[in-house]
Amino acid sequence: MTALKLEVGMNYFRSLMLVAVVFAGSVSVAQAEQGCADGFIPNAAPTGTPGQNQCVPIPGLSRPGTPSAPTPQWAKRWGAIAYDPTTGKVGVASDMTSKRKAVNGALAHCRSKGGTACAINIDYSNQCAAIVYGGGGEIVKSAAASAATTDEAEGLALKNCREAAGVECQVFYSGCSYPQRVQ
Repeated sequence: MTALKLEVGMNYFRSLMLVAVVFAGSVSVAQAEQGCADGFIPNAAPTGTPGQNQCVPIPGLSRPGTPSAPTPQWAKRWGAIAYDPTTGKVGVASDMTSKRKAVNGALAHCRSKGGTACAINIDYSNQCAAIVYGGGGEIVKSAAASAATTDEAEGLALKNCREAAGVECQVFYSGCSYPQRVQ
């Protein structure tokens, strides 16, 4: 009976060892994305170059423990156009840090060119503006407009001028004051 107990005990031990080997063979280190660590994706080595695939960070994903890129900071920029209807003089200012600086700069520019009755025709921020004129003789009409691009601003100003003057108008000035990245 002792031999039978020993035989049963050995079979039990072999069965346990077999289960342990099978279980141990199925356990492996978990890795994400085809062998890359969490937060990375495989990047195949270019054809014909020696070496293995590389793991590169997933674009747009910040990994724990790594600082994320700072959010860009933008500073507003102002522009202004001054016009003297008596003399036809125009003054402009762009890329100013405040509306007040843009207005004062455009008025000063208009006066420096001989304007005597300069007034702000348009002020704008983070976009473009245009001033156009049309007509002939003693009746000259002007119009100004602002928009996201110079083409749009010129188109709006030309449309307004044609409606006011009743003739074709032309662009005198267009420019932009886009926000500037400060960080």
